[in-house]
Amino acid sequence: MLSLAERLHSVATGSGVWAPPELEPAATVVLIRDDRVLLMRRSSTMKFAAGMHVFPGGRVEAIDAEQPDPLQSDPFVACAVRETLEEVGIAIDPPLTFIDHWVTPEFEVRRYDVRFYLSAVESEGELVTTEADQMIWIDPAQALKDYDAGSLPMLRPTVEVLRQLRDGDFPTPELVVPRLPRPRMVGQDIHWDVVHAVTNEVLMVDVLGPRRLESDGVLLPQVDR
Repeated sequence: MLSLAERLHSVATGSGVWAPPELEPAATVVLIRDDRVLLMRRSSTMKFAAGMHVFPGGRVEAIDAEQPDPLQSDPFVACAVRETLEEVGIAIDPPLTFIDHWVTPEFEVRRYDVRFYLSAVESEGELVTTEADQMIWIDPAQALKDYDAGSLPMLRPTVEVLRQLRDGDFPTPELVVPRLPRPRMVGQDIHWDVVHAVTNEVLMVDVLGPRRLESDGVLLPQVDR
């Protein structure tokens, strides 16, 4: 296994030394209740995003492709509905609003292709999964303030979705594209862009890099480049 620095360098330079792992399909749901959003804190023992605050969701399973309900015929939607019930005990009804799409960076040792959905709910729910040890309902603007203060650790996609939610600027579903943060070398420094995960079209140049690894929460070097 290459070190983090070696993986970053390989992706940033395009050397091909590191072969990115295959993507696993996943779905997550932004639950809104009284202008607040639900976040769960992942348990410290989890192999992915440990200690991070996330929306309910998980990997697409075989059962998600076997739904008889035509409204859940999309495995990603079926996964979103199933995971929300399994994790916080809230039953949501499709159709769901497709609001964002993020792909785990190529240097990570575990990678996911995650579709984000939005659903308004009335129930507060309760934490019924062992994958998380806390859940909160919080105003998106407050969540972002807490993130900036370092008291609410989150991964970049969660932060970006909360910003869109705060500002009310979600794209229409047909304009959502899979976004992938990608490092590149500028001299001896690592800079970050956001690219289309399928076409490699550059969508944003010289953005702030992710603060932490998704796999284990380790701080990344040169995140402000």
